[in-house]
Amino acid sequence: MTRAGYVERSRSRLYRSLGSIRFRLALVYSVLLFGLGAIAVGGIYWGLARNLDESSLSQSLRLDRSELGGELAPGDEQTLRELLGAVETQANERAMDMLRDYSLFALAVLFGGSMLVGWFLAGHVLKPVGRITEVARRISATDLSQRIALDGPPDELRRLADTFDAMLDRLDRSFDAQRGFVEDASHELRNPLAVIRSNLDTTLADPDATTEDYRVVAEQVSRSVERMSRVVDDLVTFARHETRPQHLALVDVGELSRQATAEFEGYAANHDVRLTHYAPSGLLALGDAGSLRQALANLLSNALSVAPGGSEVRITAGG
Repeated sequence: MTRAGYVERSRSRLYRSLGSIRFRLALVYSVLLFGLGAIAVGGIYWGLARNLDESSLSQSLRLDRSELGGELAPGDEQTLRELLGAVETQANERAMDMLRDYSLFALAVLFGGSMLVGWFLAGHVLKPVGRITEVARRISATDLSQRIALDGPPDELRRLADTFDAMLDRLDRSFDAQRGFVEDASHELRNPLAVIRSNLDTTLADPDATTEDYRVVAEQVSRSVERMSRVVDDLVTFARHETRPQHLALVDVGELSRQATAEFEGYAANHDVRLTHYAPSGLLALGDAGSLRQALANLLSNALSVAPGGSEVRITAGG
């Protein structure tokens, strides 16, 4: 890495750090602590300065003449008191200056130390947020298996992580259902198209096909198109409500098997497989007609795909 690149990278990292929540929390912590310290030191400084101004030792001091070596000349006592007052004033000013300097130094150390402590404390508190960010960065549309699984006390960050995990669980289930439905829908659309193509190819290739044959093929194509339309409607409903609609009713299983056999006759003929069925009349079942029809179509499609040439596939219902 070149020097310019290193400088630019360091500058970018510095800007990110200065704009982070961690830095702002540390700064707020330091400013508050510095403000409280400044108020305390300022109060001490002001109180001490006021007390020194009000209680002057040079004025309240009693001069013992015997200790001073005899009588004082007129005006000497006042001169001595003024001299003592000047010395006292200088001593007080020097003490206050030293107190101010030490206080400012202590406040500067307090601010720097609190900033450092606040930085580490904020980093420790925000560590779960970094973990949440890392998990969110690893999540993709095809992989929602990542979870935060945050340990620790049940605080706000723990509840945030648990809520995020619960959201991922819901999304994972929704995406799984969506993928499964799309796969089923593609399979359900493929079978009717194969039936339509096989029946049309078989009928068009038959030079002796009659009008009745074309009518039967047209009916089969119409049913296949209806089934594909229903699949498309289910896709639209699923996209809106994420649930596949069900229409429960009494279904004639024998009629369903007869229609399925008729639809797949051309498909079976193309595979050199004989397709037969047996289902008594009046065999009813409670279910969704479209789903049952599609399930039967899937079974027939799979059976005809793997059945060897010259074999027979038989549909039996009710016995």
